[in-house]
Amino acid sequence: MPESSKIVVFDLDETLGYFTQLCIIWESLKIPLDPDAFNKLLDLFPEYIRPNIDTILDYLKEKKLSKKCKNVMIYTNNQRQKEWVFLIKKYFETRVKYNLFDQIICAFKINGKHVELCRTTHNKTHKDFIKCSKIPQNTQICFIDDTYYPEMHSDEVYYIKIKPYTYCLSINAILERLKKSTFFDKWFIVEGEKQEFLLYLNERLQVKPNKPKSMKEYDIDKIITKEIMNHIEIFFNGQQKYPPAAFNNIHKTKKRRAYRNKTSKVRKL
Repeated sequence: MPESSKIVVFDLDETLGYFTQLCIIWESLKIPLDPDAFNKLLDLFPEYIRPNIDTILDYLKEKKLSKKCKNVMIYTNNQRQKEWVFLIKKYFETRVKYNLFDQIICAFKINGKHVELCRTTHNKTHKDFIKCSKIPQNTQICFIDDTYYPEMHSDEVYYIKIKPYTYCLSINAILERLKKSTFFDKWFIVEGEKQEFLLYLNERLQVKPNKPKSMKEYDIDKIITKEIMNHIEIFFNGQQKYPPAAFNNIHKTKKRRAYRNKTSKVRKL
């Protein structure tokens, strides 16, 4: 199979980054859909992006430009509206200065409403992915997700199951960065309005846990990004005999037997 038929698929949340606190901040602002404003806001909080993810995105950019990667996609169960996922996608594309992502496959349902009509379940499946992406059945796929989905298994799927990436900033750190930035200048001309918003945001952020991450944990996240890169290179270099994966209690049901012979291309990081 020619290399140009290979594609890479990312999960969004806790794979490309951790966006829970960012979502609270953005929704609290209640400003019009503005990618430039969103980019400036996210730039204030670089910790929300998986460390060194740019190295992977730049690598995929070069693979696409050299026709060795046909598509890069996002396959997500994010429960916000499609516009939210679009903003994050555009942010990453701004960082790499390239329209990297060819398609976003959003959640099956959001608040009980069927959103992605080509999906049949909240679980991620190879069958649904083929249906939504309209790619050939035998396309080689590198799939990167922090959650294990048994039905994503296929002889054509190289599954990289990674440790979830999370990063919660302290509420004080968030508020201080916002106070010192010029981000508000466009919307809050009166100083009192800015202070009122910060008080409101403080209340909203209280509902989410914000245990700080240690430097040791952050260093581990950097190592994981490096390992993701290593496995993507294996995928593109055409190595067919992938080493067996260690699941460590991922399978806890009878499905283990059904999928035991399909795990040779799954890597757990």
